Amino acid sequence: MAINSTRKFTFYITAFLIISLTGCKTDTINIEEKPAQDAAEAVDRLITAGKWQIKEGFINEIKVIEDGKSLTKEVDFEIADQITWIQFKETGEVEMYFGEKDQSLTMNYEISKDGQSIRIFQKFAIQDFLKRENWIITAGSVYSDRFEMSFSDKISGIDVVTRLVMVVI
Repeated sequence: MAINSTRKFTFYITAFLIISLTGCKTDTINIEEKPAQDAAEAVDRLITAGKWQIKEGFINEIKVIEDGKSLTKEVDFEIADQITWIQFKETGEVEMYFGEKDQSLTMNYEISKDGQSIRIFQKFAIQDFLKRENWIITAGSVYSDRFEMSFSDKISGIDVVTRLVMVVI
């Protein structure tokens, strides 16, 4: 009797696995889960989604922001505390809204010559830092609900890379 119940159990498990595996189509992935193929598609996704907010931030791959808040007092990452949202516009502008100050900053974006990345920059900057600031978004990091942008700089001869993970609001 024990052999018969073992066979039934094996049969049911095998049948379940066959039905489950044949019912799965590995080639059908929701297009929204694939990254943008080029910068033009990435810009379209960034504009269509509306407003974005900071989810995570890293400096040289050390996490300093989680859920839009600074994780450490040593790195008081001002951008996390002040930027409420950013929004890409069809005009080639990016609006950044600072809720605590009730102010906006408008920057510009452009697609790279190779068509694989987007550069965000301040066209007319008063401060030297803003003149150098160039945030880069690679097409492969843009999804319908999230994207990453990074900024590289040299501080006292040391390369510093800041990377932000943005999510749609």
